[in-house]
Amino acid sequence: MAEDNQLINVNINVVDRSFGLTIRKEEEAVVREAAKLINERVANLRKKYQAQGQRDYLGMALLLITVDYLKTKQQHESMTDVEGMLHNLDEKLLNFFEGV
Repeated sequence: MAEDNQLINVNINVVDRSFGLTIRKEEEAVVREAAKLINERVANLRKKYQAQGQRDYLGMALLLITVDYLKTKQQHESMTDVEGMLHNLDEKLLNFFEGV
């Protein structure tokens, strides 16, 4: 088995619950960062709002994280569109100046 695809077992804590996961070794840092982000969002929400329980905080955190993700995705898509337009403009300018 290639080292890049090595599977490892990790315990990830999310809002006072431990989850045993089997993941690829190269994904460990991202999975741990995701758990940290969730825990931080929930902690911030607990400070700001009164909720009925953990599910409410988790739901709000999930919504906020997903909104952030979608905004980032939209910005990336916009940047890709701009890059495409710049590439087309560059080609048109090259063709124009080659014809002069």
